[in-house]
Amino acid sequence: GMPAIEKNWTLINNYGDKTLMRNLLAFDLSKKLEMPYTPAGKPVDVFLNGQYKGTYQLCDYLEVASNRVPAEKMSKTTTELPNLSGGYFLEMDGYAYTEISWFESTKNKIPVTIKYPKDDEINSTQRNYIVQHFSNLENALFSSVYTNPNYGYRNYMDIDTFLRLFLVGEISGNTDTFWSTVMYKFKNNNKFYFGPVWDFDLAYENDYRTYPINSLNDWLYNTNGSSARGVKDFVNRIFSDTASIIDLKSIYSDLRNSSVVTEQTLL
Repeated sequence: GMPAIEKNWTLINNYGDKTLMRNLLAFDLSKKLEMPYTPAGKPVDVFLNGQYKGTYQLCDYLEVASNRVPAEKMSKTTTELPNLSGGYFLEMDGYAYTEISWFESTKNKIPVTIKYPKDDEINSTQRNYIVQHFSNLENALFSSVYTNPNYGYRNYMDIDTFLRLFLVGEISGNTDTFWSTVMYKFKNNNKFYFGPVWDFDLAYENDYRTYPINSLNDWLYNTNGSSARGVKDFVNRIFSDTASIIDLKSIYSDLRNSSVVTEQTLL
């Protein structure tokens, strides 16, 4: 009954979350905040060779595919524009160094995993293109004209999906929102789109490093939350733009005024 017709799926044990509910609660929050794609997931009882193995989370595998990450698929031989421009699927990833296909950004040394094209499919032209395009985003963000509508960072990132991803992380109290942050890019489109949400076993007051969250005097990401190298500076730079604060308040006000986010609906 799940939307994707694919061969790859995940069975997540949620070992760090004894309620086994936090990921699915966060997925529900993602849907409420109208993220373009939220992974499908449900709790299942797993039996192997007739033996009960526990309750797991059956869930989408994060990949570029129909009814999953919505970027376009590319051929292994794609080397010329416009096909070279997309699709791509990346992750600002604190564990990128353990992966095969990854790079460090030129300015802040942000570790970035290339999740699509896959490491056994990507060619050097595709790799060089997406490494350079991420650098274009970072350079625009940290330039002196970063708020300029023609030359600034918004030419390279979709601010709406970034802010909604941010709100899901903060409302759920997710320690790892910016330790592992995924994004994708469409063909013939300069912008990176953020999402989907993923990995909430330490959210909702389940991490001693951030508990109790309501006692923190700033956003979770900017106090005790974890982040990959350079990513906190990346996020802080976005929020140093007054327009981003205005947009964040607007999205949140709409969610509150339409009763999408209330104490009652979340409970």
